[in-house]
Amino acid sequence: MRHPLDGPAGKPVSRDEGEGGAPEAIPHDEICDLEDRSWTERLLGWLAEPGLSGAAREEIVETLVVLDDPRAEAPLTGLLEAAALPDEVRAGAGRVLLGCGHVPAAPTLRRYWAGEDLVLRRHALRAMDLPEADLIAPVASDPEHPLHLDAICALDFDCEEPRLLVMKIAALGHADPRVRKAAADALAWDEPSIAEEELLLATGDADAEVAAAALKTLAAYPSQRCLRAVDALRRHASDRVQMEAEHTLRELCGPYSGFSFDGLSPAARQHVGSWMAPVRDLVAAGSEPEEHALLAPEIIFSGGRASPPSPALEDVAQGSAGALPGEAPQGEPSEDALSTEALLALYADLDGPWWERKDRFQVRFEDARHLAERQRVVAFLTAHPDRWVRGGAAQLFAGWNEVEALVRLTRDRNDLVRTSAIYWLCEVAPTPALAGLLWEHLQAPTTLRAHAVKTLSSYLMHARPEEALPRLVTLVREDRREGVRCAAVEGLGNLDAVAEVQALLPLLAEPPRVTWDVHLALLHVCEKLGVHPGKLDALREVDHAHVQAAIAPWMVTVAPVVAPGERAGT
Repeated sequence: MRHPLDGPAGKPVSRDEGEGGAPEAIPHDEICDLEDRSWTERLLGWLAEPGLSGAAREEIVETLVVLDDPRAEAPLTGLLEAAALPDEVRAGAGRVLLGCGHVPAAPTLRRYWAGEDLVLRRHALRAMDLPEADLIAPVASDPEHPLHLDAICALDFDCEEPRLLVMKIAALGHADPRVRKAAADALAWDEPSIAEEELLLATGDADAEVAAAALKTLAAYPSQRCLRAVDALRRHASDRVQMEAEHTLRELCGPYSGFSFDGLSPAARQHVGSWMAPVRDLVAAGSEPEEHALLAPEIIFSGGRASPPSPALEDVAQGSAGALPGEAPQGEPSEDALSTEALLALYADLDGPWWERKDRFQVRFEDARHLAERQRVVAFLTAHPDRWVRGGAAQLFAGWNEVEALVRLTRDRNDLVRTSAIYWLCEVAPTPALAGLLWEHLQAPTTLRAHAVKTLSSYLMHARPEEALPRLVTLVREDRREGVRCAAVEGLGNLDAVAEVQALLPLLAEPPRVTWDVHLALLHVCEKLGVHPGKLDALREVDHAHVQAAIAPWMVTVAPVVAPGERAGT
């Protein structure tokens, strides 16, 4: 094993003593562009150096995350668990592990948490998710706990249950600005309606970074109240706050412009124009000049809020070098085609540049010459140590209708691989036997957010309608995952389930559990199926652009509620 300061050909890499012993001349950009894993061992050696400056260590951490070298997991775990090493070395190793999706198994997480090693306890907390809510909640609800900040960070992505949301909202008032900023950042994943007032208060925080984080999160709150508050902050004393206020105002103005009145009744036009009138000047101020013509009274804002796609799912669906692969690159020269033996050898070698291997992954493995040895290829890809390869293999398996291999990947230890397998199960021939597996997968405590939504979509591809309909209604009424509830409403619309949608209409009079998305989904499905949603008095007063756009088509002389099984106008 080379010394960690040896260069590519054994030449020592010089140190800059003014940077706390940081190695000079590490070509981070080149390493990341090529995803050159021949640097992994040296980077790990430098990461373990106790004299590095914080900036140099962070740069090494970021490069190791980009490399995502599966060979690094064991040595990184060793660094993390080495109690004799400095805390900053161990914490850096932990950040790489989490950045590469190497989350400890549940028993290991709980073992770390139960011990007295503060670095391991903090790492465990940062790695926890909703299944460990019983451990996170006591810390997140105790502002005096020394790991309170870490608990709030742990609640950032998949913890959208109302009981946990209130802990994030309460943290906006914490004495430590780091906690306040973490809370504002964490709430961006959930956008709960009950957080708007506290986020608006946080925009007045004495710490500019906290105020800017709150403003960034408020970009998902298209209310008139929010528009006015953000507009005022464009004249804030802090340049940082001013900059974020300008960006947030542009984001907020998006829903107010660019959607035509085509197809709306005169009453609907009047409703939206009247609602928008008090903020039309603000919208014009926050819009790009070429959009100003769209702000005339006969033009309104768009309806409905599309949730941001999961980066993993987007990469799987569309293709991305450096993430799970999707559509195959085109134009692979025939002379570059490899024999099966050479192809497997190329991808078995975890060293060297990997960008090109990812870029040509799909087209190489889809070559017809490998069909005769497909089972060998399937076994190789399913057991590959690289999560990227296993995730990318799911698309190949779907094209080959290798259902058993896809099912195996749904049980993979890595979430991105499981998500990819679930995604591509939508593309195999409808198989009722898969419905039971997918329904069971949907109930798993680790099936959350985009992964859960895609699982439900895959389930509906394979399930019989008579089985799916009552389950969808139950999901809308009872599920704790906002995205699943919305997807279930959409599923009912796709199944033309008029009676089931009618039975859910009383939800429109209830306040949102997290966001207005379920209400919006129901109104969209009502419009799609031609089912009148009935009186919308509770929604008329809601200060939310998307809600007002969604109820606009129904702002005519209020019709009686259509009896179950009937449609509007019948």
